[in-house]
Amino acid sequence: TLGRRFLEMYTKMKEKLKVDLRSHRICLTTDTWISVQNVNYMVLTAHFVDSDYKMHKRILNFCVIDSHKWESIGKLLENCLIDWGHEKILTITADNAAANTKAIEYVRKKINGWKDSNSVLGGVHMHMRCSAHIINLIVKEGLKRLESSIVAIRNAVKFV
Repeated sequence: TLGRRFLEMYTKMKEKLKVDLRSHRICLTTDTWISVQNVNYMVLTAHFVDSDYKMHKRILNFCVIDSHKWESIGKLLENCLIDWGHEKILTITADNAAANTKAIEYVRKKINGWKDSNSVLGGVHMHMRCSAHIINLIVKEGLKRLESSIVAIRNAVKFV
């Protein structure tokens, strides 16, 4: 059937990608969000540079997650890395949420406990904060401080 063919194709492509990823240190990005149907989702993307210095990114996992709590995020990250058989993690980039900080710390400890762990400096600098998220927070805070001025200008423009 068509479903079985797609599953076979997926399995072959996943095995090929596993082989490709094993020869590289990878940086991961992860994000979680809630759909309009109130379902929690999480995506995990691998980024790496090949021997020709070309940047690649591949989605490793896109799935429903129980909650946005660190335990759920951490376990899902750990299970995904085990499933992909990858220990050469350089960084994990996520937003500044406290749950992400705790989840990545959990994963760092797990990776360091693996027999063939290759984390750089024991993963001390594994968690990278998403710069786009940080800039977004700064802009929102700046706009809050300017809100009264913006309202006054809008009201003044009505009389021009």
